[in-house]
Amino acid sequence: SMAFRALLLVVVAAAAALPAYKVRGNALHCAIEQNLGCFADATGRPTNSSNGYTTDLNTCLRRCASLSYEYFSVTGHTTPQALVYCNCGEGLDPKAHPADQSKCNIPCPGNRTENCGGNGYSSAFHIKCDGPLPPVPPPSPPLPDGPACSQPEAQAWPFCNHALPLDTRVRDLVSRISLREAGALLTSRQSPAVPRLGLPSFYWGTNAIHGLTNNFKCTASGRCPTSFPEASALAATFNASLVEALGRIEGRELRAFNNLGLSSAGLTLWGPTINIVRDPRWGRNSETPSEDPYWNGLYGASLCRGAQQGEDPRYLLTAATLKHFTGYSLEDYDNHHWMRQNFNAIISPYDLNDTYTPAFKHAIQLGKCAGIMYACNEVNGVPPAGNTFLYNLLQSWGFDGYRTTDGNQILSMFTQHNYSSSAEDAVRAGVVDGISDIDDGPGYAEYLSLALLDGLVTMADVQRLLYNTFMIRFRLGLFDPVESQPYLKYGENDIASPDAQQANNLAARQCLVLLQNPKNILPFQAKPAQSLAVIGPNANSTKVLQGNYGGRFCADGGEDCFPSIFQALAQKKNYSSHVQYAPGCQINSGTQADLAAAVKLAASADRVVLVLGLDQSLESEQHDRFNITLPPAQEELARAVLALNKPTAIVLVHGGALAVDFLKNSPAAILDAFYPGVVAGSAVADALFGDYNPGGKLPVTIYPSSFQQQSNFTHMSMTEAPGRTYRYYTGTPLWPFGYGLSYTTFDLSLATQPSVTLQPSTSTTLHITVHNTGDRDGDEVVQVYFRALFAHAPAVPTRQLLQFRRVAVARGAAVQVQFEVFGRDLSLVNEQGERVLVAGNYDLIVSQGHGNDSLQPIVLQA
Repeated sequence: SMAFRALLLVVVAAAAALPAYKVRGNALHCAIEQNLGCFADATGRPTNSSNGYTTDLNTCLRRCASLSYEYFSVTGHTTPQALVYCNCGEGLDPKAHPADQSKCNIPCPGNRTENCGGNGYSSAFHIKCDGPLPPVPPPSPPLPDGPACSQPEAQAWPFCNHALPLDTRVRDLVSRISLREAGALLTSRQSPAVPRLGLPSFYWGTNAIHGLTNNFKCTASGRCPTSFPEASALAATFNASLVEALGRIEGRELRAFNNLGLSSAGLTLWGPTINIVRDPRWGRNSETPSEDPYWNGLYGASLCRGAQQGEDPRYLLTAATLKHFTGYSLEDYDNHHWMRQNFNAIISPYDLNDTYTPAFKHAIQLGKCAGIMYACNEVNGVPPAGNTFLYNLLQSWGFDGYRTTDGNQILSMFTQHNYSSSAEDAVRAGVVDGISDIDDGPGYAEYLSLALLDGLVTMADVQRLLYNTFMIRFRLGLFDPVESQPYLKYGENDIASPDAQQANNLAARQCLVLLQNPKNILPFQAKPAQSLAVIGPNANSTKVLQGNYGGRFCADGGEDCFPSIFQALAQKKNYSSHVQYAPGCQINSGTQADLAAAVKLAASADRVVLVLGLDQSLESEQHDRFNITLPPAQEELARAVLALNKPTAIVLVHGGALAVDFLKNSPAAILDAFYPGVVAGSAVADALFGDYNPGGKLPVTIYPSSFQQQSNFTHMSMTEAPGRTYRYYTGTPLWPFGYGLSYTTFDLSLATQPSVTLQPSTSTTLHITVHNTGDRDGDEVVQVYFRALFAHAPAVPTRQLLQFRRVAVARGAAVQVQFEVFGRDLSLVNEQGERVLVAGNYDLIVSQGHGNDSLQPIVLQA
């Protein structure tokens, strides 16, 4: 009707302004107007149809009416509780074959007082509503396949006019999307094509934690995506420029795979993960950088810049997506009692703004990350996907990208969290409260139209989400002429390129952290006549070095294209010509026979390398650890080997920190590798034999085993005794955050002043000399912290990292390092969760993670 068309124009005009909508729409009430009878299955389905499943007649009716279909049919199953087939359409097939009504006698599983067709038979119905149904576009032929706006038929549409402002183009396209199309377009992973508008399909969500995954195929010539060290290992490099370079490799490789049409290669990267390492028991510690908010934020910003910024400033190289906002650090704990899908993270205003959100703010403002993924857990009783507070926080930081849910979180607000009263209400929370633009699940595809039918959302609400998501696609250049876009020229030579391999090899070396080296056991000297025993469950696997979210890295799908640690050591014939291997035990179990064989091998060897740690069976997504120590079988193996008093180096391969109390101050050297990536077998071998001098630093605190009993895993407080992370832990760690030794020695000299007075907008520059006083070239990480020298409610961190820099210094040489620190950098958080500047005395602390620190007193006048 004309009245309805006028109403539609009002809705579209409102969408153009994209205000904060408060008033929802009016509900439509629909009912069965006519039972058209029972039909042979295929012939009784309405024409021009949309298909799905349902439990009863009313649900199917409502779904079809919400999509502006006037006819529906249901087809039952003989299995009593099976879902029935729901088919919507615009009319009944004239060739439908009527059947006796007795054939449609199977009760609906959701309402057994009514029948839902029969086995091979459909019941068909006509719908009547008390108001107009949502408009649908008139039938139109599909445009030829090809990039969006490449067809001559599309040139007249404003959204294809690349001379118009981007905002105008996106709004024009959004105005042309119907409700029938919207639900699927707002769903990951594969967003369908819209042939009538010439829009190709689009893939949301290429997992990219440390390289591309999503079951990527390798190219015909054997080039596979570059697989980097895990995030916790990369954070140990303390090298932000290297992280940015690796992000750029991810971006180039994803564009190349997308251009080649290989695998599910969409242009939205789901990564980096920048949640805080709150507790070593969390199963996903390996894929997030550190326990420090500043380093996590810088890591996120660096990776976003690398992945998004290429040589063409007009377009995003890819769209990086920060994960997981926020308070996420629990998978499945206490025999499924606590799971990420139902866990309520109770976080005080202080902790929220002091620990859990600063990294996201920093990454968004510094890195301009194009996307953010909401976490699965609740935050103070509200799931992030429907959390207006978190949405407003993002807006206050200037975030202008898209938001996606994780793990079916729209429907989980109803089915798991019991937060929403129905699936439709969960959709309302996602669309209206959290502004969740993409649903990583079927919530929008199945229930968005129903929420609109019930008046819980409006078409203007839906158009806001469409605007946000299509804006990303426009910013990627997918609606502009292809001829002038350099990113569309990337190909096979941009996958696993020599530059990518060089950067990956560097990362695998720079992430290695030397924890202890009694009597300078390491590096092992080149003594070809001496034998070497390589022992441990992680010694002869390349796959375990990759960690989680590991994609294919060998063209044949195996792992032999890169050497394991044992294989890499065996290749160093000029250092040790006789290298043998024994597992000693499995990762979490062992036999006396395996133990005896390993001890026998170690006893016969001149030197021993023990490769211990964890794997994805003990820590992973949806699987938390229940203790923070080495598995008992590995501890038994280590003690037995160490009792032989052979020169021994221990390599730890893991994600979450390991409480190895019994190894602290043992006669063994310890090299912490985290999950250092598939090329790290050679990196570790180089470090053990001195071809590389390790210079990484711990991005986490390694707690003693007593931490597990003292700290409640489900409590989110950072200050609750004994405290969490280096900023609040009051115990004595085995090794502290920022710690790491070298085969050489460094002296840090700070040119101090008696005291420096700062205003919020004024600064002081720290001048530091880093002198390599040893006999080897090496890297040192200069770390600058601050601490307040007064009490402040509710808490004051012991120290807080401000800046750092990794520098290479030749033996006997010295380099100068400068850090500029502003008064505004010395902020604290009050009880209300506000970041404030407090006048008083502070120290700036210059540290190398061990030894004596240098102090610069500061007086802040706020």
